[in-house]
Amino acid sequence: MNELDKLLTEGINLHREFLKLEERKREALIIDSITELDKVVELEQVLHLKMRVLESKRIKLAKQTGKTLREMIYELEDKELENKFEELNEILTELKKVTSLCKTLLEVRLHRLEVMSNKLGNLEKTYSNIDVNSEDYKEGNILNRNA
Repeated sequence: MNELDKLLTEGINLHREFLKLEERKREALIIDSITELDKVVELEQVLHLKMRVLESKRIKLAKQTGKTLREMIYELEDKELENKFEELNEILTELKKVTSLCKTLLEVRLHRLEVMSNKLGNLEKTYSNIDVNSEDYKEGNILNRNA
């Protein structure tokens, strides 16, 4: 039971950290801060490694008992463990909501970039197709013309 309690507590703490990071990611996406987004992604990578360790502990315990986490908890009829399990599920539900919102925000940002890229691609004169030997370039008229 002590191992199960540690597993739940660690899971709650890790998922709370993930939730905080997802909130930061959401804010970074809203304000369009690439720097903050990079920081969050780096921190998420560390948490993912910790989650792998936690998951391997859970799998080991499940193999030893032949039961799922839920089965182990409810068979013990320990109200404290049941409450922790419910708390973990609530955090996971909230995490899924925020993650879904971040995904939507990211898709919107990517769509905007795609639209802008397509508009730029349709311009007659872009930096990639300017003839530096042309009279317009030599005279500095490239930026002054409505292409």
